[in-house]
Amino acid sequence: MMSSEEQGMLRQSVTQVQKAAQAYLGQNPTFPEAVGFVTQIHSAIDKVVAIAVSEGTQLACRSGCSHCCHVRVEALEPEVFKIARFLQGLPQAALDQFTERLEKHAAAVDGTTLTTHRQACPFLENQRCLIYPIRPAVCRKGHSLDVQPCAQGADTLPQNVAIIAQSEAIIQGAASAYRAAGLPAGGHELGSAVLAVLKNSDAPKEWLAGDVKLK
Repeated sequence: MMSSEEQGMLRQSVTQVQKAAQAYLGQNPTFPEAVGFVTQIHSAIDKVVAIAVSEGTQLACRSGCSHCCHVRVEALEPEVFKIARFLQGLPQAALDQFTERLEKHAAAVDGTTLTTHRQACPFLENQRCLIYPIRPAVCRKGHSLDVQPCAQGADTLPQNVAIIAQSEAIIQGAASAYRAAGLPAGGHELGSAVLAVLKNSDAPKEWLAGDVKLK
């Protein structure tokens, strides 16, 4: 648990990120601009992790390790749209396959909570992420310093506090900036939300209007 001083520092960081994000987004961003800003959010979190590693933090995470890919992933609306746009750019056969996977996943996780969700991510195949370059921010900040607790499904993991705090500031600050621009930006179960966008051609327009249902 963070001390009151650390909580104050986190709030300051969130405010700083929010101001920077608002300066980029403006008041009426276009759909491409709003979705495109996700790249900057992701790059900022990747940099946080890279700096921690360069300073000596040893992460237990490795390619092919997918324990964290079986817990609930919460994605912001712009992240969901970015992933959906990627899928819509695939050949029809591949899009159909992903849609089927997402439908099965949505049915399996319906009614689950953060603690009861124990389903493999629909974008996980052969223990590897199929959308790794555009994976959500929460996946980028997620890490462990010891693989054993992950394998055992522990409720808490040994993590680098700086990575978590700085990444959370980026996510919260960016979400606040989106909301200040009139765009909903809350956490949604990744697979179900992407499926909802794929099935609703009006979703981008609804999001820009401040009202989109991602379930």
